[in-house]
Amino acid sequence: MSKVCARRHGSVRIYVHEDLVRGAAYFRDRIEERLEADDLVAINFDYMACLTLLAFSFEARINFIGYKKLTDWDEKRPILGKLKLILKYCSLSPDWNKRPYSSITLVKRFRDLLAHGKPIEHRFDEVVEMSWDDLSLPYQLEHKWRKACTIEQLRSAFADLDRIWAELCEAARIKKLEMRCRGTANFSLLEVLPDNDE
Repeated sequence: MSKVCARRHGSVRIYVHEDLVRGAAYFRDRIEERLEADDLVAINFDYMACLTLLAFSFEARINFIGYKKLTDWDEKRPILGKLKLILKYCSLSPDWNKRPYSSITLVKRFRDLLAHGKPIEHRFDEVVEMSWDDLSLPYQLEHKWRKACTIEQLRSAFADLDRIWAELCEAARIKKLEMRCRGTANFSLLEVLPDNDE
């Protein structure tokens, strides 16, 4: 097969926030389907994946806006510091104690619980009242991250973070087309190379 020498030029825009949002939406939809089918075995791991991707997608969206609109953007800065810079740029002063902005705290705490996970060990000696059947049950190990694993919190967090994203993009004057991954490439043939079949 003969080869050619060509000049290739173009541009590529790859924004990871799109993949993260789609991944979180995949798990959200999976959770909804599993709840409807009463398929709850290990569903907490779907919640874990969904909320983690949701937290990552929000931070990636903040990095996108910072990269597009602010000079010397540092994506490694802590998320709340980055968000404050974006809010200042957008001239927004949200109430952090109310939705939608309170959902940022939920997903950030969830992400931090997993990312900075630490062992929890404690002893207990207590008197409890329970049925004979419950005596044979093992002690319930309840990790803090599981408290966020409710469909109500998940739905609220999704809706709230999407609302914040739309608000920030509008305030930063970023059009929808600018947010999408895309690439273009053009080729210019320079020469057809001789076959090296010997």
